[in-house]
Amino acid sequence: MPLTLRLTRRPDGQGSLVLIRPDGSRTWQRQKERHAAFFAQHDLTHFAVESMLGLRQAFYGLVADGWDFADFAQPWPRGPLPDEALWAESVVGLLDVERATLAAGGELLSAGEFETHVRNKLAEGGRRPPRSLDAVTLMALRARRDALFAEWAAVQPGEQLELVFAP
Repeated sequence: MPLTLRLTRRPDGQGSLVLIRPDGSRTWQRQKERHAAFFAQHDLTHFAVESMLGLRQAFYGLVADGWDFADFAQPWPRGPLPDEALWAESVVGLLDVERATLAAGGELLSAGEFETHVRNKLAEGGRRPPRSLDAVTLMALRARRDALFAEWAAVQPGEQLELVFAP
C-alpha cells in the first residue's frame, strides 16, 4: 500500500501536497503563503510518526485506502476518524506545539508529560490512546521529523520533495 507524497515549494511562497495512491489516483491540497510553512512541517511530522510507528489507519494510510482531503473534515463523509488516526493527530499536534514552544525558548516535554497531554486530549472526545510512547521512541520520532525538516529546507522554490509512505 505505498503512497507517494510530493511536497512542492512554489516560487510564490505557496506550497502543495500531492498524494498518489498505489492505483495511480491522487488527492492534493495547496497551501497558501501564510500557512505553507506550517503545513509542510505538519505533513512531514505526520509522515515521521505514521511511518515509524507503522500506522495504517491514520492520515496517510486512510488516503492510500481512498480517502480525500475533504474526508477529514465536517461533514465527515466517511464517518468518524478511527482511533489510530485521532491518536496520530494528537501526537502530531503536540509535536507541532512543542516545536513552537522550542522556537519561543521553551523546552521539550518529557515522555511522561507528552503521554499525559496526548491521553488528556483524547479523553476530551471519550477516546483512549491505542498505545503509549516511551522516551526512546519519542526521541526517535523527533529525530526523524527533524531530518525530514532538513530535507525540506534544502528544497529550492519550484522543486519538490518526494517520499514514499509504506508502513
